Amino acid sequence: MWANIFFRSCFSFITSIILNNWQKIHMLSMLIFLFAVVLLYLWNMRYLLIFIIFVASLYYLIGSQRILERYKMFFKHEYWVNYNIIEFCSWMAKAIIIVPGLIFGIEVWYFHFLTLATSSLLIWASMKKNLPTLILFNTIWICISLTIIIRNIWPNT
Repeated sequence: MWANIFFRSCFSFITSIILNNWQKIHMLSMLIFLFAVVLLYLWNMRYLLIFIIFVASLYYLIGSQRILERYKMFFKHEYWVNYNIIEFCSWMAKAIIIVPGLIFGIEVWYFHFLTLATSSLLIWASMKKNLPTLILFNTIWICISLTIIIRNIWPNT
């Protein structure tokens, strides 16, 4: 029951971003929401501890200050151009599918409609940034989304 409420609230939140003037909504709130949900479901503290140690070590090796500067970009108005908004929404849509699947083994198949749309838009955004790996990755994700949508709409009888 709580999972159903959670997924419905996620879907409502994403729908409100898409339907409203989503450039005015701060995209970081969506990231913080997803991160908080992941931490909430990682009730077993050893997973949380391993996550914190791994990420802290990674950030230290790469350069914590450099990473913090990148995170600060979320708060700059200039960052939120059309292709960065599309990229952010696309990754959050993928996370909404991946996180429940990895943690609970739950497939929320109807979210693949959202990833189908955002992956298609992200191919366009990848052209703006000249990122061929993202074009390939999102083409693969479109195939995955279409496969899951078709499997659930037209099940084998």
